[in-house]
Amino acid sequence: MLAQGIGSFVLWILYGVYQARRSSAIRNRVGMVPRSTRGLAGAGLMLLGILVLFGAFVGIQAIGGFTRTGMTPLAWVLMTLAGLLFVHCQTMGMAMLVSVALEGATSVHANTSSKPDTQEVSKT
Repeated sequence: MLAQGIGSFVLWILYGVYQARRSSAIRNRVGMVPRSTRGLAGAGLMLLGILVLFGAFVGIQAIGGFTRTGMTPLAWVLMTLAGLLFVHCQTMGMAMLVSVALEGATSVHANTSSKPDTQEVSKT
């Protein structure tokens, strides 16, 4: 069972790294979605990912996929796919929510209103 879990975990991490490397393309694609839709869809995707993962746990348990020695091959494939879908939903949902939060933020740094004291105090 440990080997199955490690195998799934490695695939999930690799998919997360893949998504991170495509973050620019994801931001561009998410940016085309209207702001109000991004907020709702982002929150919905975050929840959907959790529901998929827990639904997979319940469904696999119902079909007897979890055994004392590990998961059946079908259960392992289903759980791995559910985990990949979870990672996808979480990354896309977070991209949408962050894009809404940062939409009004500027990347240009303005000068400060206070100037550093350039006069030196002379000691006599």
